Amino acid sequence: MKTVAKHGRVPGGLCYGYRVRRGFDDDGNPVRVRSIDPDEAATIVWIFKEYAKGLSPVRITDELNARGIPGPRGRAWQGTAIGGHRNRGSGILNNQAYIGLIVFNRLAYRKNPATEHRVSGENAAELHVVQEVPSLRIIDDTLWQEIKRRQANWRAGMRSSRVFPGYSGPTT
Repeated sequence: MKTVAKHGRVPGGLCYGYRVRRGFDDDGNPVRVRSIDPDEAATIVWIFKEYAKGLSPVRITDELNARGIPGPRGRAWQGTAIGGHRNRGSGILNNQAYIGLIVFNRLAYRKNPATEHRVSGENAAELHVVQEVPSLRIIDDTLWQEIKRRQANWRAGMRSSRVFPGYSGPTT
């Protein structure tokens, strides 16, 4: 799968905004080729713009559901589909495919011997396989950076005393 990513193809599953068609590589071998779905791409751009204006992921999902726009997998939208987890690159606002980057090997999965459940952990950045694929870009750099600034400011605000009004820090 690392080789697939290094060749600019997507080794993982399909994400919102794209569709898969069957094609052939340079050697004539059958491959799955990802391309942009114009209708879903328009929704992606709308989501990014609304978040940049200040709407929360939950408010955005409420609006998408009110408009009857089907979410990923054809079901109703959920806030986590939009916001996801910033460090793990999940959620629409964190998916680097939308800026034309395929990132593979971001997470490692291991089985917890005590519970026998599969648990994930982040791989070190130097283990990631990152490939630029400009043909998959949906969001421009300006809008992407604006989203990243808003997320960083929100995280900084979570650590401030605004989260707990009246709290001024520990007393000695």
